[in-house]
Amino acid sequence: MSRKRSTGSLFAWERAMFAAWRDRRYHETLDPLYDRFQEWRRGELDHTDLDAAIHCAHRELQKVYAELGSKPSELARTIVADRAWYDQWCAGHPPPDEDES
Repeated sequence: MSRKRSTGSLFAWERAMFAAWRDRRYHETLDPLYDRFQEWRRGELDHTDLDAAIHCAHRELQKVYAELGSKPSELARTIVADRAWYDQWCAGHPPPDEDES
């Protein structure tokens, strides 16, 4: 990732990647909670189980917030380390040439 604070295309590409990663992490954490709420709404889950699901999601969100609040260079390392996600995202969003920034 870029070490300089650019307003060019590399900066925009990094920001788009961070936004896509944030969306992914929120879905990973909140979609299961949404499913539990739907089960509760249908009467398939009691309040105790729903409370546990909310607590679990809250703990996971704290990890997500810490991850997303880290330095951009640290967040970029975390994202790139998830090769499957990063490679798939880059396939649809190729990084710009460094000299374009």
